[in-house]
Amino acid sequence: IMYLRPLNENLIIEPKEQILDQTLSKEVQDAIKEGRLILPEIYEAALKKVSPFGRILSWGNRCKYSYGSGDTVWFGQFSYSKLFWDDKWLWIVNEQDLHAKLGND
Repeated sequence: IMYLRPLNENLIIEPKEQILDQTLSKEVQDAIKEGRLILPEIYEAALKKVSPFGRILSWGNRCKYSYGSGDTVWFGQFSYSKLFWDDKWLWIVNEQDLHAKLGND
């Protein structure tokens, strides 16, 4: 089993599902979802609304605050790097780009 742990002040976050722009026709939305229509990354970013919320999977050794695996956080919408790992997209976010931790504690 490969283990993925970020370094320094970085966190690995599993983003909430991306939502396609609702102004697209249903046929186009279905074609994109099913992989029948493949868009260049620059257009894909414009058509997909990335949720600024995600679930923490792991965090680096220099993070200032305490996190738990599964904590939900709010981060800057364009402040992440994408990583394809274990058949899914993950975001790498620097701790300074986190805005809030959601929860009851």
